[in-house]
Order: sequence, then C-alpha cells, then structure tokens
Amino acid sequence: MSNRLFFVFISFLSYCIYLLPILLVTGPFLPDLLISICSIIFLIICFIRNDWRYFNNIFFKIFIIFYCYIVIRSLFYSLDFSEIRSIIFYIRFGVFSIFIYSLCNLNKEFTKNFVRVIFFLILFLIFDAFIQYHFDYNILGIKKYSVDRISGVFGNDAKLGSYIARLFPLSLIYFFFNNNKKNNIFHVKYFLFLILVFLGILITGERTALFLFLLSVLLIFIINKIFLKKIFLYFITFVIFFFIFTKFDSALNQRMIVHTKSQLNITGEKTRLFSNDHQNHYLIAYKMFQDNIFLGQGPTSFRHMCSKDKFKLENNLGCATHPHNIYIQSLAEIGLVGFSFLSFCFIFVYWNIIKNILNNYNQKFLNNNFHIHILAVTISLSLFPLAPTGNLFNNWMSIIFYLPIGFFLNEYFKSK
Repeated sequence: MSNRLFFVFISFLSYCIYLLPILLVTGPFLPDLLISICSIIFLIICFIRNDWRYFNNIFFKIFIIFYCYIVIRSLFYSLDFSEIRSIIFYIRFGVFSIFIYSLCNLNKEFTKNFVRVIFFLILFLIFDAFIQYHFDYNILGIKKYSVDRISGVFGNDAKLGSYIARLFPLSLIYFFFNNNKKNNIFHVKYFLFLILVFLGILITGERTALFLFLLSVLLIFIINKIFLKKIFLYFITFVIFFFIFTKFDSALNQRMIVHTKSQLNITGEKTRLFSNDHQNHYLIAYKMFQDNIFLGQGPTSFRHMCSKDKFKLENNLGCATHPHNIYIQSLAEIGLVGFSFLSFCFIFVYWNIIKNILNNYNQKFLNNNFHIHILAVTISLSLFPLAPTGNLFNNWMSIIFYLPIGFFLNEYFKSK
C-alpha cells in the first residue's frame, strides 16, 4: 500500500470516528458497528503494511491477557455461542483503543476535531434537554422519560446525564485548544460552560451522573493553582443553582433530595451507603463470589445465576442482568483473577492523576500535561468504585470506557 493511499484511508477513518459521539446517542448498535468495521479495516492495513508498532505497548499486552482469560472462563461457563459471543468479540474494544491511538499519532488534527464534535454535541444535547424540560417534548418530538427524569434524544433510555458527564471532560480539551488561558474572557466562558453542563445534568435527574460531573470538576481543578483558587466559587454556584432548581421544581426535589434520603435512610436510625435494591444486588454477587473466589461464576453469568437457589434472596429480590457495580460484578463473574486486572487499571489511572497533580502544582501550566490529566480523569469516571455502573461487558459502556484510552495512550507515550 502506497503512503498516499494509506493516508487517504487514515483521513476516511478519522471522519468515520468523528461520527461516533453522535452515533452513541442512537443506542449501542450503530456505534458498535462503526468501531467494529473501523477496527477490522485498521487490522487489515496493519497486516498489509506489516506495521504493528501501535500494538507493542503494555496496555494492549495486559488487555490480551485479560481477554484470553475471560474467553477461557466463559467457555467453562457455557458452550452456547449466543451466551458467550459478546465475550469472544470483546477483543474489538482493545483494538479500538489502539486504533484511536494510531489516528491521534498519524492525523495531527484528529484530537482537536474530535473534541470539537464532543463540545458542540454536548451543547446541543443540553439545549435539547432544556426544551424537553420546559415543554415536555424535545425538538425531535420525543416525550420526556418521566415527570422527574429528562432523557432528551435518548428517549426511553434514561442515560443522557451519564453520557454528558462521562464525555464532558473531553470537551474541556477543546477549550484549551481554542482559547488563551490567561485571558479573563476564557475564564468567563469556562465558568458559563461548567454551569450549563451542571444544570443540563441536574435536570436529567441522574444522581450518579451529577456526582461524576462534580468529581471530574474537582479532579481537573486541583491540578493548577489558577483553577484551585476558583474552585470554591464554582462549587458555591453549583449549590445555589441546585437549591434554586429543587426549590421550584417539586418533581426534581422529590427525585434528587427526598428519594435519595429515603433510599439511603438518612432520616432513619441506620444510614445506608447504597439503596436497598443495590445492596440486594451486591449480596447476591457476594454469594456468587464466595462460591468461586478465584475464577467467579463466568462472564455475564449474574442474570442467570441470581435466581438459583444457593444465591437468590427471599422473593427473588436483587436479581437483575448485572449487579450495577463493575468491581462487584468482576468478583462475582470472573473472580479475584479478573478483579486483579480491573484493580490494576484503577491503581494506574488514579496514580497518574495524583502524579499529574503533584508534578504540576509548582510548575507552569503545560498543555500536554493538562491533556493527559483530563484524559486520565475521563477514564477514572468509569472506574470510580463507589458509583453505580452499567454492565462491565455492555458494548455501549465499553465504547465509552475504551474511547478515551486511545487518546490517553497517545499523550502518555508522547510525553515519554
């Protein structure tokens, strides 16, 4: 393959990936199809050019070991292809991260263009959510999810807040590509954007998404003295807007305050860290873990095992498709062996965040360091252990998780 044809393919694939954030709004099928096709084309190009340099890194080597483990474990759990196909094809997510890494390296405008798409898409989704909030229908005529939940273009899938919160840090990179950080106008625009995102997530009624947003803002702000001085102002503003909206919106108040107090039993004698439903999920998962500590019951097995006599609770409480926490799910389904991979990711990402904070605190503000830090924060949101999560092996959630890894690898190895 000639270099000219090669870069034509790279340009074409870049434009395909620019569509990914938009396709993620439509559900899991189209984005999964896109990354699968692009990853296959990428592998073919690597084979033709006999160029596998992007795969020669610690991330992909660990991923392959993890992939081989879950495939072998799933074969011992079930030989039914319909049950294990999601695990067999799980390799596409690791290849996808390497594919993104290569695009960032080969197309110098790729990162800038991609975060631009994220930035303007988030603005559109928030604008659309406010229309649905005030008029019960969004600009596409989709009715709000419920009286206390806004789902926007996601329709019956109430994850608008989660989508915005998990990709929001990437949109900040666009700010630093296109603004002078020493300019006061930059800080005003930055402040207004954060308030807008906060309100957009707040009206969705997604409490976990709101928590992840606040966590990401905190982790991003403490990297630099300039932002650290403003963090009190920002969080006071968030609190003021929170109480204004919950004061004048009884449905939002019921969802965000009353319902939360009830679930955590804050006004009772014994406060809970999680709701009854989540605690029931975790109790079943713990029983599954105890039954096979090292290897677990098998990937994606929770939905089948939770109703078995030796695991189920009274009245079949807590039975679901997954236990709503990736760490607890990994212990139940792939045991301590699988859990060790997830723990390594957690330690590596959060250690990089801590290291970036320590390295930058007494130094000048560096774009490259800031990009690495934001990308690490983006990944950390999917790894935060105390927040309820989706299914560890769900394709939509996996795309959200593996997407920033590719950008992170590019910045990380570029800084070495």
